[in-house]
Amino acid sequence: MVVKADVAKAEDIDHLFRETKKAFGRVDILINNAGVYEFAPLEGVAEEKFHRMFDLNVLGLLLASKKVADYFWSG
Repeated sequence: MVVKADVAKAEDIDHLFRETKKAFGRVDILINNAGVYEFAPLEGVAEEKFHRMFDLNVLGLLLASKKVADYFWSG
């Protein structure tokens, strides 16, 4: 099964878990495996590149973990 989602966006995460539950009946596990990193010298780090990395690597992990907790505790 494939579900296209940007884990840095709460609405995409909602869609991801809804589709997973629809396909399998429940959610048993979460593996936070999405991430990006761009190797660049300090002067090459632009604000928008930082936000892209932070939003995916940190915010995405928090949003997915928070949402999956709803599925774990609700069944």
